[in-house]
Order: sequence, then C-alpha cells, then structure tokens
Amino acid sequence: TTLKNNYSTTTQMNSAINAKANEISAKVSSVETTLKNNYSTTTKMNAAIKAAADGVSSEVSAVNTKLENNYSTTTKVSTMISQSARDLRVEIQNAENNAKKVATNFLSYDATSGLLIGNKQNGSWQGFRSQITSSAFNILNSSGTQIASYGASTIELGKNSENSIIKLCGGKGQLKYTKNIQSIEYSGTKYNALEMISENIVLSSSDLETHIRNNGRRNGTNEDGRYVNSYVLCEKYKTKIGYRSGASSSSYDQQSSITVNDNMISIDSNGRAKINCKDFEIVSDGDIYLSTTENKGNIYLNYRRFDVNVLLWAGSWYMTSNHTANLGEKISNQKNGVVLIFNYFNGAVTTQSWHAFFIPKYAIEIGNGMPWDFWMGQSNFSRVCGKGLYIYDDHITGADVNAQAGTSNGITYDNDTYVLRYVVGV
Repeated sequence: TTLKNNYSTTTQMNSAINAKANEISAKVSSVETTLKNNYSTTTKMNAAIKAAADGVSSEVSAVNTKLENNYSTTTKVSTMISQSARDLRVEIQNAENNAKKVATNFLSYDATSGLLIGNKQNGSWQGFRSQITSSAFNILNSSGTQIASYGASTIELGKNSENSIIKLCGGKGQLKYTKNIQSIEYSGTKYNALEMISENIVLSSSDLETHIRNNGRRNGTNEDGRYVNSYVLCEKYKTKIGYRSGASSSSYDQQSSITVNDNMISIDSNGRAKINCKDFEIVSDGDIYLSTTENKGNIYLNYRRFDVNVLLWAGSWYMTSNHTANLGEKISNQKNGVVLIFNYFNGAVTTQSWHAFFIPKYAIEIGNGMPWDFWMGQSNFSRVCGKGLYIYDDHITGADVNAQAGTSNGITYDNDTYVLRYVVGV
C-alpha cells in the first residue's frame, strides 16, 4: 500500500530519488561546514571533504542501484503492490473464517437461551456446556438439562438428579440424598434424608447457642404455624432434646426435655423421650427427684407406674409339678423384685392365715430357675406347711410334695393346707 501510494509512476519514483539526493546534498553541506571548522589547512579539509563526498556518492549509487533493480519500471512497482494486496486479502479472509468458525462451533446466543459456550458440531452441541442468562450462570449436560445453577440468591447443585453426590474438600466430605434409611430406634421404620458424610461432622456457631430447627421453628416459637414433633437445642456444654406439639403459641409447650452428653435419645409417637443405652447414671451432689406435675402425670418404669405394685399372677394352686404360674412381666423388669402371697386353703379358698415372701430380682440374675423353700403355718403351730418352688424370671413351677402330708423329724406337716394366691411385682 505504501509503495502504491508513493511510487505509482516512474515520475513519482524519480521525484523520490531527487528528494533523496537533495537530502544527501544538505547532509554534504553540513559535513563541509563541520570539516571547515575542524581542519587547520585547506589541503586537510579538501581531503576530508573528498573522502566524505566519495562515501555519500557510494551510498547514493547503492540506493539508485537497488531501486533500479527492483522497481525500475511502473509495471514492476504495480506487480509488487498487487502481490502485497493479495497477500493481505488472504490474511484478512483467514482471520474472518477463523472468527466465523469460533462463533459457529463454540458460541450461540438468543434472547431465550442467552449465551451458550461449548462444543458445537454440525449444528448440534456435544458434551457439557455453560449458559449465561440475565439471571444466572448454568451448567448443562449433553442433553441440555441444567445440572448446576448459580444465581444471585440461589445456588443449585446436582439439580437434575436426586442421586447426585456433591463432593467437597478433595473428597473428604460429601452430600447425598439417601432413600429408605433404616431407623435405629424403631425396627421396620424407614425414611429419606440428606446425608452429610465425613470422618467427623461438627456443627458450630460463634454464638453461645446453636439451634437445629424442625419445620423452621426455633425453641418452640410458633414461626410458621405448622405442626412439629421434636426439636434439638444444642447449647454450649449441653444438648436438650424435647417434644412439642400444637399449632398455636398457647399450646406450643415443652412436654419433655432431657439434658444428655453421649447417650442416644429418641422420642416416640406419644411424645415420650427415651434414653437408649446399656447403663444410665444420674449423679448429683444433692437430692435427686423424679417428679411430675401434680395430677398431670406419673413416673413409669418400663412403661408402668414407678410407684405402684403390679399383679403378675393370680390363682389358688397347690403348685405341684403340674402347675406353672406364667408371670405377666419378668421379675427382672420390676423395680425391686416380687412378693409371693399364700393363704389357708380348706377345700376352698379362704381369707385366713396369709403369708408373704419377698424375692429380690437380684436372686433371679444370679440363679434363674433355682429351688426356693417356704415355711408357713398358723400362730399356734397348727397346720404346718412347706412349699418348694422353682422360680424363673418369667414363670414359677412347683413339685408334687407341695400337696402331700406326713411327719418328718417329729413334725407333722400338711402341705395341702396352703395355696399360692398372688405374685406381685414391687
């Protein structure tokens, strides 16, 4: 372009040569002035001027030769200009084609889908691609389904599948949705849940309290008006687990609350908190109270009143080898043990001459089914009776001697004059 604009004809080229010569002449004049000022004799100055002039003449000759050899005619100059123009057009076309290829194979835009960036071949997207809209940045799979979305106020990961697994921190932690998890506390119960999986999981707060909410509630406040079964309150150094019910603030009261450390706690459908562990110990420097609000509740041991005796069996048997008294509850489940109650039998049950014997449940723990002997009679030593029983944790059996009479060691006995009437848990 420069040559075409400046040397399109021989005349223009010669003009350029003359301009160059004039520039050289000016340079020679400057050199002459310098030489005159620096050389003391005319001879020295003339010699220096001649040497400088010879050098300039050689430079002018080289320039003339180069121009004459390459651009001696207008045709040569035009050919050179045309060739340069063709090369430039090819380069521009290649750049344009590459830009079109990038736009066609990797980018697309419309008002509905926004800007899509990915690998597009023959008009179809291949593999994953990104999408930028006015409201979010999205990641799409090969079928165009959003698998992740990053918006101004909402971030969605694993958006297209409930089987997605989100891995964090080099795979050391992960989140996933699991179906049909078997309940630990209640056999057969299954549920779905979001699992947070890692070697250890710590939920911490910079505040003194950390609240885990159920259905959006915090500490029993009626924030959204919906029903809630339970809550967990994690305060510093302790954990409280309780049960709350009702949709209004007036009925939304705490029904039970337990402070625990490492024991497993569950709450049944009736709102009862259950401590599920092998051993449970309550330690206090003072008194320990198990109490309920007056006229509003009772204390239970194994789901029965803690302060009430329970009838485990009733009858009127001699307790021979054919008799087995099956107990309504195990002796080991009683608070202290059982009491066996006998009374006088005179062909029929009576209300006379009662005898009671206490069996501690510790005795069952050290010898389930051991033989026990019981002696009874009236206050004047008449109707002396002996009973031999085998006491198990859940039943009691007898022996044939329990219905016999006779004399032994000078004592007359009538074992059929008393019968077993009751077994009471205490």
